[in-house]
Amino acid sequence: MAQGRQPGNVRGLGDPTADQPTSAPNAASRQPGAENAAADATQLQTQRARLQQMQLTAAQAQQLLNALRASEQQYIQQLPRQGPKPAPSSKPAW
Repeated sequence: MAQGRQPGNVRGLGDPTADQPTSAPNAASRQPGAENAAADATQLQTQRARLQQMQLTAAQAQQLLNALRASEQQYIQQLPRQGPKPAPSSKPAW
C-alpha cells in the first residue's frame, strides 16, 4: 500500500480486471445504462428458464397473472367495509 509520496500499484477503487481488455462478447460496457441493460437481459433469461421449467408459454403466464389479479380484485371488493366511527356523545353533532 502506498503512503505519502510513494506511487501505488492499484489504480482506482473499481474492478482490478477492468484495465485488461476483455474478449467476451457480453463484457460490461462503460456506457451509462449498460449495467441496467445487462441486468434486464439476465432477468429475461431467468424468466424464460422458469417458464420452460413450468412448461408455460409467455402468453399462458400472462393469462395466469391476469386471472390472479382479477381474483385478488374480486376478493378485495368482497371484504366488508368499515363504517365511519361514531362521534362521541359528549360533543355536539355539528
